Amino acid sequence: MKRFKQFATVLVALALFSFMAESSLPGLVIAESDDERRLAGSDRYETAAVVAGRAVAEGLVKSDTVIIARGDDHGEWADGLAASFLAGVTEAPILLSRQDRMDSFLEDAIKEIGPQKAYILGGYAAISEAVETELDTLVDEVKRIEGENRFDTAVKIASYAKDEYGASFNSAYLVQGGAPADSLIAGSRAFGQKKPILLTREHSLPGETRKAIDALDINKITIVGGTGVVGDDVQSILENDVGVEVSRLAGGNRYETGTV
Repeated sequence: MKRFKQFATVLVALALFSFMAESSLPGLVIAESDDERRLAGSDRYETAAVVAGRAVAEGLVKSDTVIIARGDDHGEWADGLAASFLAGVTEAPILLSRQDRMDSFLEDAIKEIGPQKAYILGGYAAISEAVETELDTLVDEVKRIEGENRFDTAVKIASYAKDEYGASFNSAYLVQGGAPADSLIAGSRAFGQKKPILLTREHSLPGETRKAIDALDINKITIVGGTGVVGDDVQSILENDVGVEVSRLAGGNRYETGTV
């Protein structure tokens, strides 16, 4: 279990540390010394594929399901920010896709892992219908989880995990919807603890998130990031208007926040 939780950070944040092992995935670049073990691809898409493949090979996640999120910088990976919670509940690896097409790294990873089910996060603006059509030829079932916007998509992910997988939680992480660094920090915790990640604006709590806190019976929120990312006004709304217990996970900057 300890080894599983340690690797969750690599899986969710797509970090470049893993185990020395052979793989049939192309373009694998591995370096190892007494102080470092590095597992990497030529870009973020290949790195995600390599990490996912190794996680499955090491038995750290299951091979029957994969989660696919948009990988480019547009929208700051908005629909993938809450993916780690679903990955924790389903024990599934996360793969990255381009918006408009399936590249060879994603296709090869799916063929190697051999899942029966794939979850696509976000609407067609995030991952196109063309990618979904190609996925249909590779896996038995493709399910798209999408909301009206990034805030709603995060809510839909949490609700789906609860309804379909019986996920049980009474607390959640709250991150700013345009702050991917803080979402990645929350990701490994959400994965290991099976707590959802909900999204907020910097100075206001979206209606979708506010309604979800009540509908999902959440009574404790951990804000990830300092007041420059999620303002005191949001914390005040949560405590005084929504009526939940609030704590904050924050450091002087994103790097220090990651070590708190």
